[in-house]
Amino acid sequence: MSTIFNISDKIKLENENPYFLDVFTGSSVAFSLRKLSSSYTGSAVKVTTNGSDNADIGFDGFELDTASLETFANGGDAYVSTWYDQSGNANNAVQTSFSAMPKIVSNGSVILENGKPCILSDGIDDRWFLTTGITTTDATLFAVLNNDIGNSSYSAIFNSSSSGFIYHNSYGYNFRSNNYYKLIDINDIGNNSHLIFTAINSSSGDGYITDEQNFNYASIQNQTLVNSGYTYTQVLGDVFSKKYKGTSQELIFYTSYKDGEQDSFMSKGNKYYKIY
Repeated sequence: MSTIFNISDKIKLENENPYFLDVFTGSSVAFSLRKLSSSYTGSAVKVTTNGSDNADIGFDGFELDTASLETFANGGDAYVSTWYDQSGNANNAVQTSFSAMPKIVSNGSVILENGKPCILSDGIDDRWFLTTGITTTDATLFAVLNNDIGNSSYSAIFNSSSSGFIYHNSYGYNFRSNNYYKLIDINDIGNNSHLIFTAINSSSGDGYITDEQNFNYASIQNQTLVNSGYTYTQVLGDVFSKKYKGTSQELIFYTSYKDGEQDSFMSKGNKYYKIY
């Protein structure tokens, strides 16, 4: 079991510290529309209205600076060309093609999900690429998403080509290999906003996915791929030419197996997003 602090210290810190990464340290990449770390001094996103004008949008205290964002949009739409990595590793999610940039402002207003700012992917060509691909045998993902399950059979969260953390209408959120083996799955959880915790372990062959009200734990069906290392290159990328459609608010990735920490992740995430 992975631990960061003893239980009493961890509960105390969660109650006192609003910054997610101050509690759950060691992330490889961390994208969010809220400030995740008390030591992070960069922006949240780089946005554009037409592909040539650009503005870095930071935070107003703990929250996204929505006033500056809407001022920049000037009554129109704004799109995210870069979602900045708050982990300290500068591994940003970048899109250079204007047509493939997800939207964050519509008709002058910041797009919201459950009252919080979100980014909307169109399911046609929107996606980002990591500045540097991440290769790892173990992995843990914490995400806040609302995937439009009617869009297509497949949607990626973190992936490369057809493999990685993927949503499939028949299985829910799962990890799939290049041979399309379903490694860990959960029943279809519907078209709602979700806190998602997913982890895979290359040594034991174990994995689980936790949604706010659903839990699945299983042995990995194709452990060879995980043991040899898997490389993630896309953020909300494409699977079999199908793109993610829906909103995203937070994506945090660890190259370690956070066994036993799912309840802490979910509890602290829900304190802010209030999904359940």
